[in-house]
Amino acid sequence: MTTVNPSLKFELRTAILDAAGRRFKRFGYRKTTMEEIAAEAGLSRGTLYLYYSSKDDLARCWISRYFQKRIIFLSSLAEEATDPMNLISELLVQRVLFAFDAAAEYSDSIDDLFAALRPDILRLRNEIEEKEVGLLSSLLDSALASQAIIQTDTLTAARLLLIATNGLLPTNFAITRTSCRHDLESTARNLAQLLLAGLVNQKDDRGN
Repeated sequence: MTTVNPSLKFELRTAILDAAGRRFKRFGYRKTTMEEIAAEAGLSRGTLYLYYSSKDDLARCWISRYFQKRIIFLSSLAEEATDPMNLISELLVQRVLFAFDAAAEYSDSIDDLFAALRPDILRLRNEIEEKEVGLLSSLLDSALASQAIIQTDTLTAARLLLIATNGLLPTNFAITRTSCRHDLESTARNLAQLLLAGLVNQKDDRGN
């Protein structure tokens, strides 16, 4: 029995997901067929079905990849800075901008995908948000240890920070053409600063 090299399998899966994204962008989810995705990826229909059992299965993996890229991106940022409060603010902003950039690429071409797979997408989103809560909670623990913030339940605080900034995320990957990234970034930064101001330890010079 022939064994497929794992790296080759990964490359093929990546190629298939990339091809699916291009088809969804141009034609929408409902109008795209598995045969068209296979052709876009340069594969046979049979080979495509070896990796994905259906178009819905493929689309779930495509959406999951987006969320995985988001947490990997945010985790990489968390490794770079030493000031936890500045980093928390930056992570909240970059999380919003990451979603905006993904939305800008697809405009409103895949609204039907979200309509078709909404329960799955919400589940995937909740799973990745739990990881984001853990990331923010860890940074808040560091801030608490250095007395940069008041005594608080860092897990709850992390969850509330995400809930408060979720309002700036696209409801799906689609955004309006009038949306302005610069304005969104400014709003996200102002909101992050406002939220974190409530956590900052406001000791004066006398220690009061």
